[in-house]
Amino acid sequence: MKINKTFMNHPFWTQLMSIQNDLPSLNEGDKSAFLQLIVEGFFPISYYSHYSFKQFAMLTPHPEAKATAQFISDTEAGLHPLLGDVPYKGIPHYKQISLMLASLNQDPLYDLPHPEKYAFFTAANAIDKTEIQALAYCNLIEHTAVWVIHYYQEFLSKWQSKYKVPNNTIFRVYLDEHNLTEGDDAEGQHINMLNKMNDPYSKLIGNEDYLQAIDHLNKSANTHFDDIMAKIDALTQKSFAA
Repeated sequence: MKINKTFMNHPFWTQLMSIQNDLPSLNEGDKSAFLQLIVEGFFPISYYSHYSFKQFAMLTPHPEAKATAQFISDTEAGLHPLLGDVPYKGIPHYKQISLMLASLNQDPLYDLPHPEKYAFFTAANAIDKTEIQALAYCNLIEHTAVWVIHYYQEFLSKWQSKYKVPNNTIFRVYLDEHNLTEGDDAEGQHINMLNKMNDPYSKLIGNEDYLQAIDHLNKSANTHFDDIMAKIDALTQKSFAA
């Protein structure tokens, strides 16, 4: 069934990240703060991908569904890079996002709270933890992944063009690997792997609990994006005024 991905319609993506809109002109002193807020936009949600698949793997009694969910969770934790034993093996994807955006300004890794300390995590978890709820979360997160990658690529392109950042200075692992694993063109891509998780629950997908979970996660994410955008608006107004 079609997944309601309303949090991808938030202005954080459609205005700030999209290639259709220009970046604000930032003072040198504000670039790091701006990029850190861009990181924080998806930081706890990226972590929640790893967390949701791990939760589902713990809850489901179905062996193939459990193994598939655990594999995706471990992938989100950086344990299955496409090229095997590489220096970035073991770096979780949510930290890879931070490394990628910090590299746009040659910043050190941003000192952020653990993703579970964000209000988003508490809000997303304020729901009964059942197999079908966890599966709904996994489906929503995975079906947004390809769009997240598109928007991050567009943001990088805008930043590189505006601030003349050469490609060789950017930590692109997050984008390069996800461009291959997200989508639905190949059996090994994560959306198609979800079929192994969804099949035992085919009669439950779309029921009231499933749809309520989708709605709850969308609302939790949108509230988080609202908070990030308010901070970005305050920062860019400061930059424009300087």
